Amino acid sequence: MPRLPKHPKVRGELAEAQFVPVAIRRGFRVAKPFGDSAPYDFLLEKNGVTARVQVKATARRIAHGWFQLATRRGVRKRFYSAREIDFVVAYLFLEDIWYVIPVREVTGRTIFVRPGSGGKYEKFREAWGLLAWGRRKVPRLARAKAARARSG
Repeated sequence: MPRLPKHPKVRGELAEAQFVPVAIRRGFRVAKPFGDSAPYDFLLEKNGVTARVQVKATARRIAHGWFQLATRRGVRKRFYSAREIDFVVAYLFLEDIWYVIPVREVTGRTIFVRPGSGGKYEKFREAWGLLAWGRRKVPRLARAKAARARSG
């Protein structure tokens, strides 16, 4: 993997730039709000359903293969809520893996993921189909189907 930029804002911009073609290849229309005051990075649309997406990324492995991703925003470092975004899409630079996580699953917490661990967020690994639910609450059955589709 090429060397990543040191500045976290530049790394975030790189993750966002990598997100766009991945989403487009999966059939989504991608829109970016003007400026950076919106709580979401992108609006996605597919079959008339829209989703507000916040992209988070990390290149830092903390211990034993675990990665940590903050789900806070702004100067006050408030956690994202379902009033602001629909999904956190988390990217692990070192593994080239995406996690598509409904915001209700992460509200009020930091995300810890370890690829292949079977942990809490592993069912959201490459779960791009969940974005088709948009702002609606993603049912457990859809989460399970997305996990099965990802695994094989």
